[in-house]
Amino acid sequence: MEASSSTISVHALGDELIIFDPRSNATNRLNATAAAIWRCWREEPDVDRAAMRLHQMFEVEYQTARECVLAMVKQFQELGLVG
Repeated sequence: MEASSSTISVHALGDELIIFDPRSNATNRLNATAAAIWRCWREEPDVDRAAMRLHQMFEVEYQTARECVLAMVKQFQELGLVG
């Protein structure tokens, strides 16, 4: 198990993550890109920092990485996984 809290549990599956939220009884599978964003966000919730890491990891344009981070964080928020 990679990480857990009183509300969600996170399990690594290769480069991907499985997140279980017992409040909603929902399980979410994050691909490698979403998992990288999740890990960055949990360390420090900073869009630019996460975008820079994606830019470096996946060799994509910084602006594209930033747009991905914003979209994914919005989705995490909608799912109630982050505040």
